[in-house]
Amino acid sequence: MALKNLTTAFSRFPRWLRLSTYLILAYLLYALLVGVITPLVLQSKLPSSLSETLGRQVSIDKIRINPFLLRARVSGFAIAEDSSDDTFVKFDLLEADIGFWRTLMSFTPTVEHVYLIAPYSKIERLDEGEDTRFNFSDILDHLAKNREPEPQATQQSSQETAVPHIRLYAFHLQKGHIELADKVTGATLSYPDLDLDLANLDTRSTISLQPEKVEQNALKNRYRLDIESDDGGKFHFDGLFQLAPLEVAGQIRLNNINLPPLWPLSEDIIEARLSSGLLNFNVQYRLAETADGINLKAGNGNLTLSQLALSDSEKERVTVDEIALKGLAMDTASSRVDIESLTVARPTVNGVYNEGNVDLVAIFTPRVKNATSASAPSQSSSTSAPDTSANDWLVTLNAFSLRDGDIQLAEKHIAESVNWRVSELDVMTGAIRSDFSQPVKYEIEFGIAGDPDNVPQAHAGTLSTSGEADINTLSFTGDFSLENLSLSQFQPYITPFANVSLTEGTTTAQGHFKANKEGSILFDGSAGITSLNILDGLHFEPLLKWQDMQVSGIRYSSDDNELLVDNIALTAPYGKLLIDEQRRTNIGAIIKSDSTDTKAAESTTSEQVEQAQSEAIVDKTTPLLVKINGIDIQNGSAYFADNSLTPRFASGIESLNGSISDLYSRSGTAAKVDIEGKIDNYAPVSLKGALNPLVEDIFLDLNFSVSGAELTSINPYAGTYMGYYIDAGLLSLDVEYKLQNNQLEGDNHVVIDQLTLGRKSDSEQALSLPLGLAVALLQDSDGVIDLGLEVSGDLDNPAFSFGSIIFNALGNIIKKAVTAPFSFLANLVGSDEDELNEVDFSAGSFTLNTATSEKLKTLADALRQRPGLRLSIEGTVNEVNDTRQMKIDRLNSDLVKTAGLESLPDNFSASEIPLEGLLSQAVAQLFSERTGQSVETERETLRAQLQQGKDTPPEEDEVTRALHIAMYNQLRNQVVISDGDLFALAAERAKAVKVFLANEADIKASRLFLLNSSQHLKAKTSSALLTLKAD
Repeated sequence: MALKNLTTAFSRFPRWLRLSTYLILAYLLYALLVGVITPLVLQSKLPSSLSETLGRQVSIDKIRINPFLLRARVSGFAIAEDSSDDTFVKFDLLEADIGFWRTLMSFTPTVEHVYLIAPYSKIERLDEGEDTRFNFSDILDHLAKNREPEPQATQQSSQETAVPHIRLYAFHLQKGHIELADKVTGATLSYPDLDLDLANLDTRSTISLQPEKVEQNALKNRYRLDIESDDGGKFHFDGLFQLAPLEVAGQIRLNNINLPPLWPLSEDIIEARLSSGLLNFNVQYRLAETADGINLKAGNGNLTLSQLALSDSEKERVTVDEIALKGLAMDTASSRVDIESLTVARPTVNGVYNEGNVDLVAIFTPRVKNATSASAPSQSSSTSAPDTSANDWLVTLNAFSLRDGDIQLAEKHIAESVNWRVSELDVMTGAIRSDFSQPVKYEIEFGIAGDPDNVPQAHAGTLSTSGEADINTLSFTGDFSLENLSLSQFQPYITPFANVSLTEGTTTAQGHFKANKEGSILFDGSAGITSLNILDGLHFEPLLKWQDMQVSGIRYSSDDNELLVDNIALTAPYGKLLIDEQRRTNIGAIIKSDSTDTKAAESTTSEQVEQAQSEAIVDKTTPLLVKINGIDIQNGSAYFADNSLTPRFASGIESLNGSISDLYSRSGTAAKVDIEGKIDNYAPVSLKGALNPLVEDIFLDLNFSVSGAELTSINPYAGTYMGYYIDAGLLSLDVEYKLQNNQLEGDNHVVIDQLTLGRKSDSEQALSLPLGLAVALLQDSDGVIDLGLEVSGDLDNPAFSFGSIIFNALGNIIKKAVTAPFSFLANLVGSDEDELNEVDFSAGSFTLNTATSEKLKTLADALRQRPGLRLSIEGTVNEVNDTRQMKIDRLNSDLVKTAGLESLPDNFSASEIPLEGLLSQAVAQLFSERTGQSVETERETLRAQLQQGKDTPPEEDEVTRALHIAMYNQLRNQVVISDGDLFALAAERAKAVKVFLANEADIKASRLFLLNSSQHLKAKTSSALLTLKAD
């Protein structure tokens, strides 16, 4: 009843009051429903519903909705991990404010703001392989399992698929925290400070339609993302974006990003690890959706990697202070990347070279996980066409520079241990294009040093080069300069192979070079070595040294296969040759042949030896031609000592000056030698002639002369090899040496003045000859012995000794004087004739010519000086030559008789027979008589032969001349020469020699004897053989 009265009374209220009351009650009901009941229901039901949907434990601390401000808040939201109570995702507060009035006024769904406070998520990879699992994989599996089949899609209009129009004035994500973990690689990353702001979001707004001049805060679709890692690295992204079509424009800044925590994500692709490194990067970009796809443009990009260090398990192996990339620009539409510059500052490399490999190769070579993955690319590449899409991109680096590089390499493969260091390495290039359509200009400079004990701290030489490299054609052109390279640092590479010590010496070189992929090399330049000093390994005394050597005008061409040198200038060169008590030389002991070190070195370098041998074989087929225009020697010296003798012998040559010119490796050529000096600072010595040490078998033809050397200085050799010491005497030499096929031959002129023999020695190597008698035979009335001395020796013989061959040769002369007086007598009279024991005759003749007459006069002079000698003479014939000439002589004699002539013309031959006349008729007559053949038949036969292969008949004169030659040859072949005829010729030759010596040279006939000449009817010469005998 009361309710009815209340209803009646309410109906009597004014209309406006009743409507207001309705509105207030409806608003209160709305507030109660939305602000109280809905949050309670959601807070009660939502966690369990989400837990069932996700398959995870979901919790929510509180849900609040302000029905008056249309603002909703969710606090304390969390999703737990699958197998633990740890948190997977959570946030402290999520607040959304609906812009109700703005929505009504603009007819566009509008959100005033969305705040997300302290969101947190931990993403973790649990396993790898084909079934890679993450800590959220179970959620995806649960959702997929419970997902209801979607209804068949129907075709939608473009309006239905378009981006809905929504406005969001502000989105703030504050104090976000993301943790990334990878149980596969062990990597853990934490980003505890993440902020994201979106301002004035309008899903229909476009970047290009916004006003150019507008307040920053008024721009639509602004975004800003800041992320900071737990080690201080910062990521910053800001800019503008639009959704339809998709486009994002802005900038990216990365500051002090610590790289080592990211390195495990590489899954240890190489053995080395990144132990330090910072990344800084900024770029402006624009990402836009076009009809052709997504297009990305980037500009003003700069990237810096600093404090980089790659290490092995013990120490840092590669470090770089800074890698700076500036001016990066990229456009995917044009497929271009442009880089203003790339600079690498102070890189260092620390490696070890041993067993033929640098250890850095092993720790920096990418690992292959398994055979399947390793072989798959190979199989796919062999069965499918190569992907050339990358080739469409053009990358241009306008400038590259590497500054102050430092490379340290411990070399233990060849030498025992050498610490090499390349320091202050600077590399600069011009523009480099990925299509290599333009040559790359470059400049390289560095210092180098090596030390077996410590890492070098200073340069021991510098190298610089600059030029151009054409990568497409693999051709290079440039200049280089090598300055003050110390040679002593290479001593560890000499020690295993040679007993020498390279204590001093610096080398320089400079030049211009060209090279290409075909192996063509061209070099022009010069080089030099100063202050060289090499000690021998036995006595540690100077073996070879010089003050300076400069090589100018060097030109090497692989195409021409030649090396040309204009000049080699040697200043103050010095060499020493020592023979010790065991007859070992300081040169012979240089090469280590039996040492353990050498065997080890040989075993470790077997591949190099095989390669060298194969190259040597190639060199034999195509030897390098070497030509040196001149070698100049200034103020040189040499020293020789032989301690194997008793007493010891020592001598020196000083003031060596001269030149060697036109040295050429081509066979058949020889260099000119002209060198002068002094023995023991008083006796002039000179070396002149020709040599070629560059051919496979060294050639020399040299004249060595000494004037007025004291013979007493060579007493050690005289006592050892001659058996007597010398009390007095002067020696002058004029020596001619020839070396071919390692065989030494000498034709020498020796003058010994006032030789006085001393006491006899006890040498077992001395010649057993009556030396006193020999001297008496050799010495003239003025006390001078003037000899021709021939020496020879085998340089390949280990027992070869220059001193011994000289004195052996002198001993041979003495033997000749005692045992073969004829040979020695011929030399003693100063004859230039090489063969006084043979008198040559023209074929078929026994008449002496002018030359043979002079030879017999020379022989007669010798016989007059030695009246105790007698001469035997025996004639010889050359069966072929003498028989042929005798046939010609007889035929010519018959022709003279038949033609009725007094004689034939000088130098008569068949081709000189006149075409007509008496001589022509005589040939025809003898031909018919002796051969029984018709002259005309022979003429026609020859005419047919001359006609063969020709269009026109031969001239009659040509036929007649050919007829005369044919008839003459047939007549000559019919002449018969018997053995008796040959014997008679030989006897006449012997007789002619005796008659000349007896009648013309006044040699008594009683000293001349004719031998039976029938023994040499088939000799190789047409001559008379002479032999000497004593009375």
